[in-house]
Amino acid sequence: MPTTTLNLNLTKPLPPERYDVGGVNANADAVDAAFDAASGHRHDGTAGQGPPLDSDALADGAVTDPKLAPGAVVTDALADAAVTADKLADAAVTAAKLAPNVGGIALASVQDGAGRNDTRVSALRAEAGWGFISLAALQSDERAITFESAFGSAPIVFVSPLGAHVGASPPESIDDFGDYHANHQRFSSVFAKDITASGFTAEAIRATAANGQWAGFAWMALGVSA
Repeated sequence: MPTTTLNLNLTKPLPPERYDVGGVNANADAVDAAFDAASGHRHDGTAGQGPPLDSDALADGAVTDPKLAPGAVVTDALADAAVTADKLADAAVTAAKLAPNVGGIALASVQDGAGRNDTRVSALRAEAGWGFISLAALQSDERAITFESAFGSAPIVFVSPLGAHVGASPPESIDDFGDYHANHQRFSSVFAKDITASGFTAEAIRATAANGQWAGFAWMALGVSA
């Protein structure tokens, strides 16, 4: 009685048996079916299906993007540090593909005026200075400040009052301003408004009128370089 092969169950006649054309044809059909374009062997490692293919069995560049289903490659399938900057096309990774606060930086906080995410975090810069406003007999007045170098978009501006300088002449240095608390009845606060990429307006407001008073303030602007 003939035996059969382990994987495809091909018929193996014993030496004393007669030649059987039907058996030979059945063996040929079974082998041919294993290479059918639609239902042939799957290389999944099960009996009769062939071993799984490793990377050495694939030619360089054989698997292209259209051959990968969306989400087919998960992070667990990638070795640590396997994907480097050289493997990513320019602009291939967009903000929509990144989780919020990547690297501890919220992408929304570095968007420019057109809504584009400026990923060049190293392009952030700061500019600072100090100034004064002559209030004369007014209880409020303002002064335009122009940045030494324009930002790429309107920066964040911080303003802190330095106190008051009382006298006919304007202050010559930051040390000329008196203690803020000692002059609070005449000098209340300074704040920034109308902030643009090239400058802002500082406005001083005091509680009561007092001639010859100069309101001092320090400022810092933080934004993206042009």
